[in-house]
Amino acid sequence: MRVTLVSLAVVSLTIAPVVSVSGQQSAFEQKDPGVALGFAWLCPGCGHLYSGETAKGALIAGISVGAVVGGLTLQFIQFANNAQLDCQTGLGGFDCNEPNMSLTPILVGGAIGLAGYLYGLIDAEASARRMNARNGFNVDGMMGPDGSVGARLSIPFSAVW
Repeated sequence: MRVTLVSLAVVSLTIAPVVSVSGQQSAFEQKDPGVALGFAWLCPGCGHLYSGETAKGALIAGISVGAVVGGLTLQFIQFANNAQLDCQTGLGGFDCNEPNMSLTPILVGGAIGLAGYLYGLIDAEASARRMNARNGFNVDGMMGPDGSVGARLSIPFSAVW
C-alpha cells in the first residue's frame, strides 16, 4: 500500500504542468529539497527519483531492497537446510544434535540495506540542490539583520531568455 501511494505521488509530481518564472512552460520544475527528503524517508531512492537523478535513485533502491531480500532468501535457505534434526537412538532414548544456525545472511543484508537507505536520506536534499543548479535555479538560504530567515532565488538570464 505504501509503495503504491509513493508511486502515485511521484508520478503526479513529475507529470504536473510546470510554469517557469517567465510564465512559459518549462521542461524542469524547481525541486524542493525538503520534499526530496520527505520522499527519501518513505522509501530508499525516492528522494533522488523526485529530484531527477533517476539512475542514482534506482541504484539506491535496487541495492537497498535487493540486499534485504537477498539476506532473507539466504537465511530461509539456511533454515530449510538445517530444519531436519540429526537424531540417533541410543541407550538413553533419542539423542538429537541441534542444527548450527547463523544469522549472518540476514544481518549482512539488513546492514547493506540500511546503509543504502541512510545514504539516500543524507544525499536527498543535496540531490535536489544539484539538479536545481544544473537546470539554472540557484536558491541560497540567507538570514536577515533582524534574524529572520529567507531565501534568495537567482536565475541566470540564459534560463529566462
